[in-house]
Amino acid sequence: MGTAKSFEDEAVKSGSCLNQQIYGNSVLNCVQESEHIIIYGAGKIGQEMLLCLLNLRCLKEKIFFAVIDIDKNKRQIDEIPVQKIDAYQKWKQSAMVVVAVKGQYQFEVLEVLEKKGFVETVVVDDIVRNSMRKLLK
Repeated sequence: MGTAKSFEDEAVKSGSCLNQQIYGNSVLNCVQESEHIIIYGAGKIGQEMLLCLLNLRCLKEKIFFAVIDIDKNKRQIDEIPVQKIDAYQKWKQSAMVVVAVKGQYQFEVLEVLEKKGFVETVVVDDIVRNSMRKLLK
């Protein structure tokens, strides 16, 4: 027997019903209100999240990037530091970690964050990403 997730109707998932708008906007508002925002992933999705947060008037001083492999990434993106997640351990109870990686890597990243004690995490799924795109238009 499949999970509830396996019964999702792709036509509904890709639509623009009010439920999806509310969900996507709520996630973005939750992230925006956090004292420290760690965007886990410095690629395309992470950089889209950064642009979205800046568009929402988030201060750059409270935004940070985390990556798995620091050697394969820039040291800064738009003057925001890019470091391994361990550099942010002091905020593991208070920071919002935004998992901004491709879907196939999200579970692995969430496991890493849980093992390291980060308690506030959200994932940039398709619905959140659509909300981000609408804000950036």
